[in-house]
Amino acid sequence: MSDVKTCAHCGQTIKPKKNSRFIPNYDFILDIEMTFVFEMWCKGKSKKYKNQIQVEAGFNKLLKLSNGNPAIATEIVENSLAANWEGLFPLKNRTDAAPKKEEDNRSSFQKMQEKYGR
Repeated sequence: MSDVKTCAHCGQTIKPKKNSRFIPNYDFILDIEMTFVFEMWCKGKSKKYKNQIQVEAGFNKLLKLSNGNPAIATEIVENSLAANWEGLFPLKNRTDAAPKKEEDNRSSFQKMQEKYGR
């Protein structure tokens, strides 16, 4: 039995849709902490990215919103996931947009690892 069908109205051949699922590649992210944060975003969001271009654009947006700071990126991702938002948005009422100390970033990263496991 063939999966190829013909349109009843115009007679054109209708090809079946492929059931392949896109698997994002995070190798382009150089910072392990940002990789972990962004991967949590990709796994947690309801509307998944459909191709690598969308993945990289999403990461670039997170990078820009967080100024490359993993602690701020973590807050942005957690806010978006908790509110079930489809996108990433800047933090409101935040006065310390400058990067935090390295020890603060590390503890935030460790907290996220403990929370989500990896």
